[in-house]
Amino acid sequence: MCNDFIDNHSIWAPYWEHVKSAWAIRHKPNILFLFYEDLRKNLIESIKKVATFFGKTYNNEQIAKLTEHLNIENFRKNSMVNQPAPGQINPELFIRQGKTDGSWKEIFMPELKKRFNKWIADNLKDTDLVFPD
Repeated sequence: MCNDFIDNHSIWAPYWEHVKSAWAIRHKPNILFLFYEDLRKNLIESIKKVATFFGKTYNNEQIAKLTEHLNIENFRKNSMVNQPAPGQINPELFIRQGKTDGSWKEIFMPELKKRFNKWIADNLKDTDLVFPD
């Protein structure tokens, strides 16, 4: 599955073309570029940022409900998020841990880890795009 992703043979491909094209226009008023890491660090601020982007305001109770709705355990149970994609082997694995601590590297064999890191470096080398830790 990872090799297919790297080789642009997945339904989410071409990943880098999509990300870099959005990054190039991130300053336009109709574009909001978010990192999952930022959502994990401060979900409430991210909710407010998205609300502002859409011209909405939410009170504390509404934000609390959204925060609970977006909790990783509730998100994992959401059938609208976890619909199986064509060719997906195990839909339950799509939302794995919800962590941003690099634990994904633990499931990669050394050769795949090396290939993945090279793929990332090659695709980011001529950009100012930096993914948060």
